[in-house]
Amino acid sequence: METRTPRMVDEAGVRFGLTAGAEIGSLVLTGAAGLGRTAAGAALVLTTALVGRRLGQAALTALAVIAWAFFTGFVENRYGVLTFADGDVVRLGLFVTATLVTACLVPRAAVRGAPAD
Repeated sequence: METRTPRMVDEAGVRFGLTAGAEIGSLVLTGAAGLGRTAAGAALVLTTALVGRRLGQAALTALAVIAWAFFTGFVENRYGVLTFADGDVVRLGLFVTATLVTACLVPRAAVRGAPAD
């Protein structure tokens, strides 16, 4: 009988941190490439959904809010300033909805080693 040692990236807290780090990497890459706000937002949603899709819905929602905060603070505004104007609140809803829908569209079996649902 073979005992399987869990991988570190299978831990929810580690996966959460890796996803947040990937969000920052996504912003850095889109900024370095000179892509616009729409592309940066789309890249953030995709990064959050794809890297964090093995987490639960609550954790993925929290990561979508973090992605929105990064976007609002560093793409929409400057120097990490968060605002809650009407457009920002709408964007928050879009980030959360788009992230959750995108994560649901990608089957978990597509992740190497993940059990199929």
